[in-house]
Amino acid sequence: MVSLFRKLRNKLAQKGVVKKYLSYALGEIALIVLGIMIAVKINNSQENEKDRVIESLSLLEIKRGLESDLLDTQINIEVHQNAIESCDAILNALSQALPFHDSLKVHFSRALGYSRFISSIGAFESLKSRGLGIITNHKLREKITHYYDFRLKATKEWEEDFLSYLPIVKQFTLKHFDKTQVFAFNDLLPNSASEWFTDNIYGEMRPIDYKKLSKSEEYKHILRTLKANNIWVLNLNHKIQRDLLVELISDIESEVRPE
Repeated sequence: MVSLFRKLRNKLAQKGVVKKYLSYALGEIALIVLGIMIAVKINNSQENEKDRVIESLSLLEIKRGLESDLLDTQINIEVHQNAIESCDAILNALSQALPFHDSLKVHFSRALGYSRFISSIGAFESLKSRGLGIITNHKLREKITHYYDFRLKATKEWEEDFLSYLPIVKQFTLKHFDKTQVFAFNDLLPNSASEWFTDNIYGEMRPIDYKKLSKSEEYKHILRTLKANNIWVLNLNHKIQRDLLVELISDIESEVRPE
């Protein structure tokens, strides 16, 4: 097509037909510009397609990390719920002056339960290196950023506050129990997530003098404080984090689902 315009241009120019020559020259220019615009559009389309592939892969990586965080959070929730139940069980036994029973050994251990949340942040760090703008859904981008930049810091602060009371508890258990053993695992970590939700992960603690322990107001105070602390961290952080993770994972699944 371009060569045809050249031939016509040369012929018209030789005949001195200036007006027609200009028309064909402008047509030639328009054809070239149109070709450039089409090439740019194709290139931009290819780049956009490439960006969307990177976006989907990044979101799927984030989703896997969030699923790992959700499992960790669910385990931590179970640990704190077990601690609350055991505090109640021990306080009930002491208030009713029930005789010592082997079943209490696990409760003495579970009552001291605590959690340390370990987040999977590799995918988010990788996303930041690529640029957060790769996520085109700005609401989803804000949710992801909120989770990693705010929620994880809040969880760390809650756990540090909770753990700050445990040295006081340990000083008491050193004097009144045969050992301080919160978790046991039988020297091995659980093989599956379901094993975390059983008493098999806990140790056993036997009071040195159960009758003396049952009359200790200090121990009852410790149990009530542990229960209150567990309720606070459970309801004001861990359950909120769990719900946020479930929502965020669902949002990502909707975003990357094929149309």
